[in-house]
Amino acid sequence: MHLVFFVYALKRRLIASPFTIALSIFFVFSSIITIINLYTTFVIANRYWVMNFWIVYIVAAIGLSCFWHKVFKSKHPHKKWLQYSLIAILLIYFLNILIDNSENLEQDASDWIKSEKLDINNIYFNDMRTAYYSGLLAFEDVDFNYAVSLVKYEFLLMRYSRFDEIIPIQNYEPIKFFPSKDKPKLIIYQRINYD
Repeated sequence: MHLVFFVYALKRRLIASPFTIALSIFFVFSSIITIINLYTTFVIANRYWVMNFWIVYIVAAIGLSCFWHKVFKSKHPHKKWLQYSLIAILLIYFLNILIDNSENLEQDASDWIKSEKLDINNIYFNDMRTAYYSGLLAFEDVDFNYAVSLVKYEFLLMRYSRFDEIIPIQNYEPIKFFPSKDKPKLIIYQRINYD
């Protein structure tokens, strides 16, 4: 959504030329810093993108303001529907952000792993961020079936989106849920059978 209004503002040239140049220079430097961080840590956490998001949000806000003004000044016969549609889209977008708030699950899970003194080399991670926060800097994306049938990791750390169906994993039982057992987004499993 932000990128739509970001592009809209740029195409309409809604920002005066000197400001566009300043924002572009800032964006380039910010991207270089982000690439350096990616090269050195192999993970891009959200904090590295904050400067880029800031620029996108500023330009998107200008684009949204212009679009909003244009819709409300329109003499289109379906003006009311356009207004209500725009408000509904923005409302759904922001509600989605509020509902899908991750509440630092990755850090909570990594703190739990450290407090239990689990061997991170014997944990399968399906999420790069959680692996990074747990201390595994060289994250390798391993096929799940290979991890449970051949490697037979002792622990699995599975990150789920809210639309994923959580199904039982053969030979593994869940031992910890984040944020809660009722609505887990991240589950730690332990192997119960070493056949």
